[in-house]
Amino acid sequence: MSMAMRDNMIIKFGIALLSLAALFLLIRSNSRPNSRAGLQPQPPYGVVEELNPDSGVSDKEDLGSPGERNKLRLHLETKTVTVDADGKSCEISYQEVNGDISDSSRPKLLLLHGAAFNAATWNKQTGTMAKLREWGYRAVAININNECRHNKDVTKGVMLHNIVVALHLSKVVVVSPSMSGTYSVPYVLNAEYRSEIAGYIPVAPVISPAYSAEDFGALNKLKTLIVQGANDHSLGVTSYSKLKALPLGHQVVIADAGHPCYIDQPDVWHRELQKFLSSL
Repeated sequence: MSMAMRDNMIIKFGIALLSLAALFLLIRSNSRPNSRAGLQPQPPYGVVEELNPDSGVSDKEDLGSPGERNKLRLHLETKTVTVDADGKSCEISYQEVNGDISDSSRPKLLLLHGAAFNAATWNKQTGTMAKLREWGYRAVAININNECRHNKDVTKGVMLHNIVVALHLSKVVVVSPSMSGTYSVPYVLNAEYRSEIAGYIPVAPVISPAYSAEDFGALNKLKTLIVQGANDHSLGVTSYSKLKALPLGHQVVIADAGHPCYIDQPDVWHRELQKFLSSL
């Protein structure tokens, strides 16, 4: 074999090795979850299995050991409730983990959603429904559908109140990201409803120009956790300019997170959520 042929073979072998290395790096990078690329990150906690009513599965399962027999099987159930708002009857679907809560005196959580999301976000994308049940709280995540959306802020607040009453959410804590602020803000600002609200968790909510910082300043008994992603330089900033007037408001800015910070950093979101609920 001549010197030229040997050198040519070495070059070809080197190129082949570089190609294999590049292919390995490409496969590895594509296997990582990337919510910004449109892929949903895996939640850090287990999600609750959705119950299929046609499966024939019993609500209770004999797990074998004496201490585990007849343990309640937890499923995420999707139900509907019909409420009235401004003379319009609306059917609202919602998700809730089945089974009784041991301490019924604890606050109940009503989880709303942003325009790009729905009730399932709090289970499949964040694992929040599972965490709330683990901590011993009843939580209901509702879907705000197009048919039941109203133009009047007052009407939206009334509809949210009617949902709270219909679902028996005494001592309610309202979790309200983004678009859902058009429902939660008129609700918490209505003096008639203040006795039923235990806490408020706005996450960069949409706030109508009709409401001022002075309006929020009047809520001197409402404990509030104001959550914002550090990279949310738009709605997070503008909403805080009014929410900071809340006398009992506490702001948490989540690092390395955008507008849906509860999805970007669910570990931090759950830590702050648990601390706030424990303070009520």
